[in-house]
Amino acid sequence: MSNHKQYRDYPLVDATVGTRLILGFSVALEPLRRRVPQPFVPSPAPPRAYVAAQGSNTWALQKDPNLLVVFNDLLLNQDENGQTQADASARYVGFSIPSKNTLTDEKGMVHFRIFTNNPKAVPGRYRDSLPARVRRQTRTVGERVSATVHDHWELEPEDGGLILSWRTNVARSHA
Repeated sequence: MSNHKQYRDYPLVDATVGTRLILGFSVALEPLRRRVPQPFVPSPAPPRAYVAAQGSNTWALQKDPNLLVVFNDLLLNQDENGQTQADASARYVGFSIPSKNTLTDEKGMVHFRIFTNNPKAVPGRYRDSLPARVRRQTRTVGERVSATVHDHWELEPEDGGLILSWRTNVARSHA
């Protein structure tokens, strides 16, 4: 008999259906240090959960990313009782810093900002959400054994400042 908990032994926290795109960047360290509370320090290697989210192409991560930009497109978000949450349907972009606790060496994420298009999700559960126009446009073209995915995100905070646009075209061929 294993000492590991069975899946059914864990309490349901929430249930979410949607898509997520995680981009890792290497940026100047000093601005990140100011956002990370003690005893944490920025640690450029993301924890296993984020590396695993990249799938089998973990080599595609940039070398030592120290800032993660997470694009989320929620279709449905429910709490532990199956009730629809305030951010049940939303597009949002979050910013996280891979960090390490200097006392325990434990690694994790220090999340510091979300921009969301859902006014009910402001200021959000972590009190760091700001309203923004977040737009996503996707198109998938499949023919024979290949497919091309076009994914375009735009982020414009209501108070101005940061404007972010991300566009990618991914082609897959299985010949």
